[in-house]
Amino acid sequence: MTAPDAGFVRACGDRFREIEALCSTIYELTTRHETYERVAAQHLFLGLLLIALHCTADERSRQINKDAVLATRIQ
Repeated sequence: MTAPDAGFVRACGDRFREIEALCSTIYELTTRHETYERVAAQHLFLGLLLIALHCTADERSRQINKDAVLATRIQ
């Protein structure tokens, strides 16, 4: 979810490995059936969101035609 004027692609730069590790851990935890593991995944996801919010928006995403974005979403 983004604001209408905000880009939807975020360049994570040197934080890529950290984000990749978080995504992997979150996925692993959500595939298990223990309640505490799912709660841990939820907390890690919040941390991932905080990191993503501090990554700058990629200017290329602002240049995409709105009709092209809509067409891609429909596909």
